[in-house]
Amino acid sequence: MAITSQESSSRWTEAVLKLTKLTREGRITWTRGVPPPKKPTDMSSLLLTEEVFVADYDNQRLRFRRTSTNVNVLLTQRRHTYTLEIVDAKGDTIWTFPVVEALEDLYQAIIYHQAGIGAFVDRLLGQS
Repeated sequence: MAITSQESSSRWTEAVLKLTKLTREGRITWTRGVPPPKKPTDMSSLLLTEEVFVADYDNQRLRFRRTSTNVNVLLTQRRHTYTLEIVDAKGDTIWTFPVVEALEDLYQAIIYHQAGIGAFVDRLLGQS
């Protein structure tokens, strides 16, 4: 029986949601990575910023990237794209997860733990 596109999308969404859950539980720890260098001759790169996070889980190296594009510099509107990859030891992409909406939730979980928000809220609530 062939897997439909909808079933495939659902499978990738479930996988990303699982990574989000493991990140929230602290079982996956993400660290900031280094964005690839921008080419000085590429004018479009002037409108792009990129955040990179890496983590090791289940003998795989994961890389998460959020690329922000300034759509209108005067109005400072931004659009974000999210990329989740499995990379090798050199940082070369082995495989890229399909784009699913749940990637934005994973980004929020990464930032939450990266910034230590949970520990801050716990301390705040513990104060009298």
